[in-house]
Amino acid sequence: FDAELADIGADWLLLRRSGQELVVSLDAVVEVRRLARSARPDAGAIARRLGIGALLRRLARDRMEVRVRLAGGSTPGEEILGTIDRVGADHFDLAEHPAGIPRRAAAVIRVRTVRFAALVWVSAPT
Repeated sequence: FDAELADIGADWLLLRRSGQELVVSLDAVVEVRRLARSARPDAGAIARRLGIGALLRRLARDRMEVRVRLAGGSTPGEEILGTIDRVGADHFDLAEHPAGIPRRAAAVIRVRTVRFAALVWVSAPT
């Protein structure tokens, strides 16, 4: 991604680009370019000590439509559109539905349980 590094946490990066935020799993990061040598988070910030689950819970609470990219599974690199229903200690439930359609039972195509370890990124509009 060509994006601005907005924040960093225990196991995630928050990137901003073109009207969207991307929560990226640190496990999925292979390389970072053009990062200033002086770039470092404020060690006292509570949010930075929280894991990726905390950010996903915020998206679930706000009922945001998200796009999710997975690292593995039946289709590696697959992107899924939906709404995060629940977030556990090491996974989240994603209700898939068509773009622009609110998450309603009749619109849900299926619900997937996704392990954090399989997550590359989650994108949400800002």
